[in-house]
Amino acid sequence: KRGLREERDSDNPPSRASKLRSVFGDLDIGSKGYVLLSDLKVAMKQLNIVISDGTMPSLFHKADQCRDGHLDFEEWTRFAADYPNLLDAFFFRARPVWNDATAKLAANEELLALRRQRERAIELVRQKRAEWQQRTALEKQLETQRKESEIARLQAEIATVKEHAALDELYYTTTDKKS
Repeated sequence: KRGLREERDSDNPPSRASKLRSVFGDLDIGSKGYVLLSDLKVAMKQLNIVISDGTMPSLFHKADQCRDGHLDFEEWTRFAADYPNLLDAFFFRARPVWNDATAKLAANEELLALRRQRERAIELVRQKRAEWQQRTALEKQLETQRKESEIARLQAEIATVKEHAALDELYYTTTDKKS
């Protein structure tokens, strides 16, 4: 019976058909060729799958189309098609994933990759912050230079106006005194 069970994860995820056969074999306590409601309840308790007390019997009786009190493989297949998350819960919770060295290695590699990605993101944020600060400082410097340029231009314009005013005063004052 347990020969149907796929213990080891491979590089590819298990097919739906292999999950159906494997879980059916796991649930079929005593290798009867069918699954009882009590078999489902035992497996749910062992795998810590929590469903309300009335829900599982209701689902089971809905799936038991022959009304013979058990699910054969064909009924189980239809049941699993209607409730794929439950099939996955039975399949993956029954597998000793953490006892598989390749699964541990893959999980650790994924964790390290996520950490590196996080570090790169933090470094990118730091770089962008430094660029922003540098750009802000340059913008302030340019604004200061523009203001200083404007002040110098205005001062030159004032000096020119004063000079013209002084010349005009000199010119018109001299002419007015002669008359």
